[in-house]
Amino acid sequence: MAELVHRASGVPTDWQPWQGAVPLPPGTTLLMNATHLGCAPELEPVPLVWDSLDPR
Repeated sequence: MAELVHRASGVPTDWQPWQGAVPLPPGTTLLMNATHLGCAPELEPVPLVWDSLDPR
């Protein structure tokens, strides 16, 4: 998915394995979750280190 986004937009992308609560790397401006997490009917929370979000 990351490579498709990169080819279509020219925006640098990076695929990261999701193991446990994941902190966002500094400078992250878009996080794409392409898994079942957060989808109905289970509505599981996305395991993210929420303190790593930059509110800007």
